[in-house]
Amino acid sequence: MTFGFVPALLGVLGLAAIAGLLYALQRLRVRHQQVDVETTLFWRQAIEESRARVLTQRFRHPWTYALLLTICSLLWLAFAGLRSDAGGERDHVVLLDGSAGMAHGDRFERAVAAAADYAAGLPADARRVVLCAGRQQTILSPGEEALLLRRRLAGVAPAAAPNHVVDALFGVVRARSGRPMTVCVVGDLAMSEAERALLPSSVQLTRLPVAARAGDNFGVTALGVRPAASGRWEAVDLLLEVRGSAGVTGDAPLPTFTLDDAPVSATPTVEAFEGGVRLRYADLPAKGQLLRASLPGGDALGLDDTAAFALPDRTPVSVAVGPGVPAVVRQAVASDPGLVIQQAGARVAVRLVGADFGDGLPALELSDPAGAEDAFLVFHDEDQDPSEVLDELYTGLGLQEIDAMAAAAALGRPVTMGAKPAPRRRLWVWRQLLADDYDFVRSRSFPLFVGLGVRWLAGVEESPVRVAVGEPVTVGDAEVVAGEVRGRSFGAAFSPRAAVRHGLAGGAAVHASLLDPLATGALPTAAVAVPEVSEGAVGGVDLVTILLVLALALLCVEWGLYRTSRIP
Repeated sequence: MTFGFVPALLGVLGLAAIAGLLYALQRLRVRHQQVDVETTLFWRQAIEESRARVLTQRFRHPWTYALLLTICSLLWLAFAGLRSDAGGERDHVVLLDGSAGMAHGDRFERAVAAAADYAAGLPADARRVVLCAGRQQTILSPGEEALLLRRRLAGVAPAAAPNHVVDALFGVVRARSGRPMTVCVVGDLAMSEAERALLPSSVQLTRLPVAARAGDNFGVTALGVRPAASGRWEAVDLLLEVRGSAGVTGDAPLPTFTLDDAPVSATPTVEAFEGGVRLRYADLPAKGQLLRASLPGGDALGLDDTAAFALPDRTPVSVAVGPGVPAVVRQAVASDPGLVIQQAGARVAVRLVGADFGDGLPALELSDPAGAEDAFLVFHDEDQDPSEVLDELYTGLGLQEIDAMAAAAALGRPVTMGAKPAPRRRLWVWRQLLADDYDFVRSRSFPLFVGLGVRWLAGVEESPVRVAVGEPVTVGDAEVVAGEVRGRSFGAAFSPRAAVRHGLAGGAAVHASLLDPLATGALPTAAVAVPEVSEGAVGGVDLVTILLVLALALLCVEWGLYRTSRIP
């Protein structure tokens, strides 16, 4: 037993003080009492009881004292916040589902009420309530009062995020490994038998069911692009899929499209299937615009009615080819559909080392082995690490396909690759390697080297063409801002956790869409049976309430005994 509102020592001292005070009051003679004596047989006793200067009297009413002590002790224990520490060796974690699927009707509000009632009946020092809504957030920490839970969740709505309760479950288990734990999921849970087998035996998993999803719903469940089947470099083909929840009948509504807020006039090919429809758009111009698909709305769930992402920028890179450049290089540039030879307004120059042609532009330069130690020399941005640049470009430019041994034997010197920081990107390659005497220009790596090298020089980066919540997106090491939440993406991948606009350092952005069939349709039945908490076991009356009820009942008993003169 512990006390929630006062220290344990103060709680015990309070009980002792109450017992001593009531004992003193039982012996205290407060005022004179008139006694009618009908016979002289009791005269001496009446004289003793009516002495005027006696402060105390004998302790003569032990049952009255016991009753009053019990009532006052119950009131003091309720005031001190007595609570049971039963189950103190076991942690209790409540995982409240705040994903998009909980936005159907009033499911989330009812789940919050159920979680609050259930948490109120758990040991306060061993309970924790975690909201799973895009990211994990502890709403109620151990030792905090259960009343804070409703207050903190007031105004909170489900996030446009897929259900990741299972991920949160394993995260909680890893953080508290070794301790017995009871985890109660309030909301949807789709867990496989294989995932259930990974839980340690010390973890007891239960589920508090909430209201089923109600109402018909349609939502965008797939959205993606691919290079145009027509072969047009600057265009892409678009696929969009709309699905409905279980029980939905009739045709799925057709979405509207905008590119940078301008309506798309293309006519799609419609492919209907059971419960949904697929739309295919051909030859959409891809210039880095923001594409947004929107459904009419008005269904049971509005979080899956829109999807958006940035199209790749497939504008051809203009290349200026200088004098003295071998014809084989010009042919490689002309044969690449993503490059266009254009002298005026070029973004990249191809020239000989030392030539003033295209001065100021990033350049693919042909060097002389006598003045360049490395056959391939990369001048990269000054804030980049040379070793990382070499690792990236060695495979990124197709150089692993070069027969370096044969080239080295023909040239009489090793073929190496180096990197140096510089204010402007440049890419050097030995001019002798481009002669017909060497196998480099006839290999499949040569057009890759020219095309990908020019794109690297121009700073062309493949933007994410399909961004779904929970899927990794290549953004590199950058600061990420989603609403009021700031974080950092380390390494090469960033996984959006909610369908919002994620701003990146430098002004770039990732537009994440829900694209979650589980949120749009009916949640599949879990492959593993999870015990459900019965309604009678939800919450419970805490000790404070029990103590107050008992004290009130004893007060009624005491009043009845006093009115019948059974106690003084």
